[in-house]
Amino acid sequence: MERWKPLSLAATSKPWPERLDSVLVELHVESNPRYRPSEALTWCNVFATDVVQGMGLSAPRHWMTTKGEPAAVGRGYELTANLLWDWLHTHGGTYGWMNAEREVAEKAAQRGHVALVVWRNSKGPGHVAVLLGSDKITQAGRRCFRQGRIAEGFGAAQGLEFWVQMERGGPPHTKEKP
Repeated sequence: MERWKPLSLAATSKPWPERLDSVLVELHVESNPRYRPSEALTWCNVFATDVVQGMGLSAPRHWMTTKGEPAAVGRGYELTANLLWDWLHTHGGTYGWMNAEREVAEKAAQRGHVALVVWRNSKGPGHVAVLLGSDKITQAGRRCFRQGRIAEGFGAAQGLEFWVQMERGGPPHTKEKP
């Protein structure tokens, strides 16, 4: 399984209001071998960046340069969940990502913004999920599900961060506050 290779999704061409649902249907996280856990490895980072790409947003991607820019396969480094957390803090603002309080991020997701929940684990692998709205996420991980509660994906993890993509509507971008 070549999880590191980018996908080409038909859903990317859908109108923005129906795009996320179409992307999630096309990725079928619950049964897609691309996201199925293998031994000790999980693929939440691949799923999250696949959703970002499917939505037509420029970053983050699975492969990034040391300058924080999208890279061709094998031409940069792969974003793990912990490295995605680092990327959001260092380069996210350049690509329209804003750190937000949970309630703000949930409301933004309900209005059509792409939003992520990210946990950086200083003692091992972190985790990332796509925020769908009020206490709702979709994720790959030990459990892959299309819709569940934040606690189902993150357990009792402390220090969850919520990030909202401010450029709603995909290219061409239109700015809207979350």
